[in-house]
Amino acid sequence: MANAFDRVAKPKGETKKSTSTKIAAVVTDAVKLAVDKVIELKGKLKSLEAEELQAEEVIISHVKPQYRSQAKSGNFSKTFVVNGNTGAVNFIAADRFSVPKDEETQGEIKQLIGKKRFEEWFETKRVVTLKDGVLSNDELVNKIVETLSAAGIEDIFEVTDQLVTKDDLDRKQHELDDDTFTAFTALVKQSKPSVR
Repeated sequence: MANAFDRVAKPKGETKKSTSTKIAAVVTDAVKLAVDKVIELKGKLKSLEAEELQAEEVIISHVKPQYRSQAKSGNFSKTFVVNGNTGAVNFIAADRFSVPKDEETQGEIKQLIGKKRFEEWFETKRVVTLKDGVLSNDELVNKIVETLSAAGIEDIFEVTDQLVTKDDLDRKQHELDDDTFTAFTALVKQSKPSVR
């Protein structure tokens, strides 16, 4: 019996062990120069990307305290213009955070910022996934696809509650005093700002 998900699944390419060998192309001097140029440029690109990341880190580490200071004083902004000698870039902070999944650390966060703020800043979202082995049971999958609501099957789901941030935590976190803010940001990590 075919699995009902087979109809919607993207075709999977067959993975065959390659038995072909590399064959050297016959090239002209112009092609050899082009190959050398590609290799040279790829090396330069990697080097430039590393330099860019280092320069961005200098900007981020300099502007991030200003982001905090301005927000604490009631002048919150996600974006700061950072001028150079010949142009400008933007420091952009995002309202995205990674929240610890374990209840113990979540309890520490609640104790640190207080129950009221915790309830204002976080919410629990329910996550439902199929248990291991369900997708390989074609008969069960077909039954689910055909009549999920009428199937009467209750023991196929793993249900978890996941703590997530509510909107504007990037702004709200600055209500905390400096010591609490430092402890909070060690537990709830904000996504790294970008420089564009």
